[in-house]
Amino acid sequence: GFVLMLEGDGEAGLRSSLAALAIAERHDIAFIVPVLASQAGFLLAAQGQAADGCAMARRAVRKAEELGIQAGRSRWSARLSETCLRAGATDDAVQYAETAVAVAEHGAELGYLCSALRLRAKTRACGGDLDGARGDLQRAVAVARKLRLGPALAKCHFDTGALALCAARPAE
Repeated sequence: GFVLMLEGDGEAGLRSSLAALAIAERHDIAFIVPVLASQAGFLLAAQGQAADGCAMARRAVRKAEELGIQAGRSRWSARLSETCLRAGATDDAVQYAETAVAVAEHGAELGYLCSALRLRAKTRACGGDLDGARGDLQRAVAVARKLRLGPALAKCHFDTGALALCAARPAE
């Protein structure tokens, strides 16, 4: 499901993720449930089922907390934030983006910090805080460069350009 999602085949990714989630639950493989539920929630939202996606992504975060799983928490919080944005639940999206950044910073998930900062920038821009969004993107660029995350750096530059357009600064 993850590979299909990365390849852009959301429908097949969703089918695979939901099938894997059902198997994990049927055989009580609890540690993988947050991963699969987070992924399925994100894909549901991407398919236009934002409310169901939010419920599934919230379930993933709750399950991880219930099990005491720390690794990956920033990614799951970020996916929940993204699904909340798609559902129009901006306040929740901001809250979960903040959580994603905090967990990535303090949980040594630096690989996820860049994407969490980009997401928080998106939530800030949606709320009209363009300066805060710009600051997050600048910090994300620094993280991507430090960790040599070429594709993430490219996404940061794209987001920075999109933000400049939103701020009516096309020259930037």
